[in-house]
Amino acid sequence: MQVSEAVIIKGVREGLLLILDDDVSFSQILTALVERIKAQPNFFKGAPVTINAGHRVIDRPEFDVLYRMLTRNEMKVQTFVSLSAQSRMVAESYGVASRPPSFASGDAGVQVGLKGRGVHSTSPLGPDMVANGTSETGSGLFLRRNLGPGQSLRYGGDVCVLGDVEAGAEIIADGDVVVWGVLRGYVHAGVVGDDEAVVCALQMVPSQLGIAGLVSRFPNSDAPPRPELARLVSGRIVVEAWQAESS
Repeated sequence: MQVSEAVIIKGVREGLLLILDDDVSFSQILTALVERIKAQPNFFKGAPVTINAGHRVIDRPEFDVLYRMLTRNEMKVQTFVSLSAQSRMVAESYGVASRPPSFASGDAGVQVGLKGRGVHSTSPLGPDMVANGTSETGSGLFLRRNLGPGQSLRYGGDVCVLGDVEAGAEIIADGDVVVWGVLRGYVHAGVVGDDEAVVCALQMVPSQLGIAGLVSRFPNSDAPPRPELARLVSGRIVVEAWQAESS
C-alpha cells in the first residue's frame, strides 16, 4: 500500500471527510496526512473536518498529535466518527463532537454489498459487487452465501445471512443481524445508535461483537454450541439462548 492510501479524503457537504485505514500503523496515517497537506495547502486551509477512524482505537496521545497537526494547519476538527466508544470519549474531551458511523451520512467505506438502494435481495453477491449507497430504513438484505476472511458487508438495514461468517469477515448493519450458521467474524448491529438491535446466530463465537455504540471482545467458551442472541442490557452486551417465543 502506498503511504498516501492510508487516508482517503473526500469532499462532503460539511467540509472534508478523512477516512483512516484500519490496517496501517498510526505513524503511516500521520505521514500520509502530512504528504497530502503539503501537496495542497490551500485546499486544506480552514476546512471543517470529519475524521472517520472506523475500528481503530485511538488513545489520548495519538488523538492529541492528530488534533494538533490538523489545527496547526488551520483545519477545524468538528466531528470524530468511530466504532470505539473509548476513542469517541477522547475526542469529546477535546470539544469535538463524536458519533458511531452513519451510512446515511455517507461516512462508512464498503467492500461487499449491494448496488442500489433499499433492495430485498435473495441472490448471492459476487466478490466484485460493491455497495455504493444505503438502504432505506427498515429494508433488509437476505444473503445466501458464506462470508470469508477479508470480506466486509455494510448495509443500512437488517441483515440475514444464510451461511457462515468466517473469522476475518465482518458485517456492519444499521439494524439487526441474523446469521443462520456459525458466526466467527466481527458483527456490529445497530451501528447508527440503535440500542434495541440484536445479533442472532446458530453458533455464536465471534471475534468481536458490537451493538449500537458498544463493542466488546467475545469470551472463549467450552459450552456446547447452541443458537444464541446478543442484545444490550443496562449498558452491556448480554448473550442468551435464542429461543422462539411461545404463542
